[in-house]
Amino acid sequence: MIDYQVSYDQSSGVYQVIGIGITSREFQTTLSQVIGPGITYTFKVQARNAIGLSDHSAELSVLAAVLPDRVAAPTLTPTFADSVVVVDWTAVHDQIAEYGALITEYHVYIRQADEATYTEVSEDCPPTDVDLIQNT
Repeated sequence: MIDYQVSYDQSSGVYQVIGIGITSREFQTTLSQVIGPGITYTFKVQARNAIGLSDHSAELSVLAAVLPDRVAAPTLTPTFADSVVVVDWTAVHDQIAEYGALITEYHVYIRQADEATYTEVSEDCPPTDVDLIQNT
């Protein structure tokens, strides 16, 4: 083996070579266009020796995404049931174009009496689970 060649596709179905003559098993580059949220980038590699290039490797797909905006402070909805608290908040805009991936869950924490410790009170709350949360 002499070197490697790396190609990528940005959800178009057309691969472009972005690295030739790579002699290590790691490769870092700056793509010529801006990486956009919601776009899946697919990479594949070929090895080259004196005879030519190998078949392509299996593909590696990476979804470009960013963290969603911070959720606004929650409010409490008064209830008359003992030991029941309904936490309500405004949902973060769930736009793939903005974040690159759908919001799949919320986590709700309660601050303890020491005012320094938080305990998770509901794990993996789906954005639409009205039995666990009141999500507006």
